[in-house]
Amino acid sequence: MFPARDTARLVDPLLRHLNAALGRYNRDRLASSPAILLRASVHAGPLSRH
Repeated sequence: MFPARDTARLVDPLLRHLNAALGRYNRDRLASSPAILLRASVHAGPLSRH
């Protein structure tokens, strides 16, 4: 498990790079291929068992 202050630094670049890759895919895709959109939700915190 990573400390919360480090987790944000790991997640932020991932989403930016994934969005850029999807943008390149959408730009270069065949007209008959559907576009891929990105929507992300991130929970960065402790989980408790209830």
